[in-house]
Amino acid sequence: MGKKTTSSSNQSIQLQQKLIHYKSEINRLEHTIKKYEQDLETERANVAFWKKKYIPPIHSLDDGQTEVLKKEISLLKNELSEQKMINERLQAERILSSPKATLTTLKCYFMYSSIIPSGEEEDVTLIGNAVIKNETEDTVHAPLLCLKVSEPKCIISGKIRDSSHKEEPSLSEQNSEGWEYAVKDWKERVQKNGEYWLKPLKTHEIPPGESVTFDSFQLTLSSSLSSFILEGYAYTTEFKEGVPFLNKAIFNFSS
Repeated sequence: MGKKTTSSSNQSIQLQQKLIHYKSEINRLEHTIKKYEQDLETERANVAFWKKKYIPPIHSLDDGQTEVLKKEISLLKNELSEQKMINERLQAERILSSPKATLTTLKCYFMYSSIIPSGEEEDVTLIGNAVIKNETEDTVHAPLLCLKVSEPKCIISGKIRDSSHKEEPSLSEQNSEGWEYAVKDWKERVQKNGEYWLKPLKTHEIPPGESVTFDSFQLTLSSSLSSFILEGYAYTTEFKEGVPFLNKAIFNFSS
């Protein structure tokens, strides 16, 4: 009888400990979500800034400028949809994922803005960052980034160095994280599949809670496109199957 009472007491203590642990994890997740929501608010402010800077007053618009405004509205709706997608996935993670699961993954996402030209026939410029954050409890090694564009003719430019060339790194590469192509046949992969396989020049491992960013990359989107999608995938030695980005950059251009 005494043994059963002791066993029941131990189980009760274990359940209480688990409950305390779960509550702690929920608080941590709520803090993480709040941080992401703050990041989203910052991104919305950036979009509002570019909108104010590049869109003329509504009363002075002619027919061509009206079409540009419609395109801007369409692009802003796409960005808002992406922001909602990130928030919904984070909310679902807080509700459905166990505390252990939240500590065994990478968090990867895009932060981007679009610059709308004044002319209807001019191209749209996308400027963004691709972030890979280690939210596991262990250091991950050999980070690798794959960016995939739906239209291979849309070229990604940024702090990328051809690994076959042995030139000295530029001043900007010395002061910030530069990247290089991770495969020898990178040109063929870009032209055939629209895939950019990249690895950081300096960062060879990502400690828990830290991140690596492919920052300030640019894409020029032709006005002749009807739609465009940018996807991202992250790989490390520990995540050989790849981890998809939380969001995509999706653009639907009005005809």
